[in-house]
Amino acid sequence: MKLYKYRTFPETTDAHKLGSDTSILGLFEGVTWASSRKYFNDPFDSHINYTKPTTAELKALAQKLSGKEKRQIKAWVSKGRLTDEFFNFWPKIVAGFEDVVDSYPIYCFASEPDNNILWSHYARDHTGFCIELEHPDFEYTKISYRDKLPEIAGIDLIKAAHNIDTERIGTLIYNSLHTKMDYWQVENELRHLAKGRLPPGYKGQKIPFPENSITAIIFGHNTNPAHQNYVINNLPYKTTFKKARVDRQLSKIIIEELNAR
Repeated sequence: MKLYKYRTFPETTDAHKLGSDTSILGLFEGVTWASSRKYFNDPFDSHINYTKPTTAELKALAQKLSGKEKRQIKAWVSKGRLTDEFFNFWPKIVAGFEDVVDSYPIYCFASEPDNNILWSHYARDHTGFCIELEHPDFEYTKISYRDKLPEIAGIDLIKAAHNIDTERIGTLIYNSLHTKMDYWQVENELRHLAKGRLPPGYKGQKIPFPENSITAIIFGHNTNPAHQNYVINNLPYKTTFKKARVDRQLSKIIIEELNAR
């Protein structure tokens, strides 16, 4: 399956400045940016609602623990209610878990090269370009579009902190990182979680595309000829060049081959 990455060109047409633009550098180097969800443009994207544990759940968990861990969990319940000690500790549990989820580097792809919304939003009103990729080693997951944020039960967080049912919490993290609100479903997005974790404070990291995976560069309907020629003349590897054309009679974006190298 082919994947697509929409990008912008800078406003300048100065060749020296174009050579230092991050989008063009990434294209020439064959790399993309894997971002923490913390820096996505949608504040709901990949985020989670947490429900507090019940007293019954905490009592049951305490029975599986011993020593200091057991005493701590038992101190969170008194007379059938959650104690102040629990409410003081609960934000720390959530914050620690949020830091873990923030550390996953994610890169996002489109599944279509002719999506008018994506050309308008991510390629600056059709003036940018779209990278076409295809490689057998690509692994990706389709985004799940929902009308509410996913929920994670507080008891699952606490269990994971005590190394109980950690596989379950891993699945919940993975699912949350592939969930967006349903008003984004027109994007038909695909995602890949990069290996490793981001250090604290890092917004993301560069991820190289597999060798020979960039199969085409598609220029937008409104791409400045100076930008288009700069890429064609300076791209350091062979690929196919295509052009997006607006067909108003068909009400579609048509992708046509421009030339090949």
